[in-house]
Amino acid sequence: MSITLKKQLDYNFYLISSKYFALAREIYFSQSNSGLFQPPKA
Repeated sequence: MSITLKKQLDYNFYLISSKYFALAREIYFSQSNSGLFQPPKA
């Protein structure tokens, strides 16, 4: 595998995972703010 292709794949993975985490964080906070979701007690 060429280094350029690997960099492109890593960058695509970074974009996808950052979008996923941003979406998951929005869902988590919207649920916890509404009071329907109780975060697990540590």
